[in-house]
Amino acid sequence: MEGKKTQGRKKIEIKMIKNENARRITFSKHQTGLFKKAKITIIVFSFGGKAFSFGHPSVGSVINWFLSENHHPTAQTSRHLGTRHEARL
Repeated sequence: MEGKKTQGRKKIEIKMIKNENARRITFSKHQTGLFKKAKITIIVFSFGGKAFSFGHPSVGSVINWFLSENHHPTAQTSRHLGTRHEARL
C-alpha cells in the first residue's frame, strides 16, 4: 500500500491571502463546498399575492429538516412557516 498522496485536513492560521489569484481560487473552492451543504428556501410573493418558491434540495425537505432538528422556532419563524402553508406551495 502506498503512502498518502495528500496532506489531508490540517488546521491552518486564518489570514488574508495576499495573492489575488490564489484568493479567488480559494473563494471559488469554498463557495462550491458551501453550496453543496446549504439548505435554503426562498419564498417570494408577487404584488398580486402569488407565491414563488425555491428550495435546495427542495422547499419541503428544508422545512421538514428545520422542524425535525429540535429547533425552537421563534414566533416570527412560526408565522412565516404558517404563511407558507396558507399559500399552498
